[in-house]
Amino acid sequence: MSSYIVTNSTINKVVSFLSDKMAANDSAYRITLDLLAQHGYDLNIPEGRRRLATQMHTLNVSAVISRYGSARVKKAWTLHFEYQPVRAPSPIATYKALTCWWYQCTEGAVPSTPLYQLMARIRDDFAHNIVSALPDYDAAPWG
Repeated sequence: MSSYIVTNSTINKVVSFLSDKMAANDSAYRITLDLLAQHGYDLNIPEGRRRLATQMHTLNVSAVISRYGSARVKKAWTLHFEYQPVRAPSPIATYKALTCWWYQCTEGAVPSTPLYQLMARIRDDFAHNIVSALPDYDAAPWG
């Protein structure tokens, strides 16, 4: 398995999508938004969005350092992250970006961190929201 630091765009997509859902008070994402709030991430304010994005980046860097050692991780990769809001992608594109980030954070002790575990729960909630919105889901029998 290899590990790398995801692009700024990957993290920006996830945080922008979550921010849009928070601003819209989207009931489909209520579990996700409540989880973020319970963990102190207020995505209604720019500082809350920057904090989440920066911590996601830091966790990704920590995972890559765990995998390859700090001597092999270029400082340029770790120092140039800045949260920039982007047009929120579709739920599926956001899920894929979140899954990419999540997978790249599976090194060392990172999976035991609160942020990694929070984002794993959010990733599961995204998957549920995507699947339950599909016509086949509605058409499938219950029970």
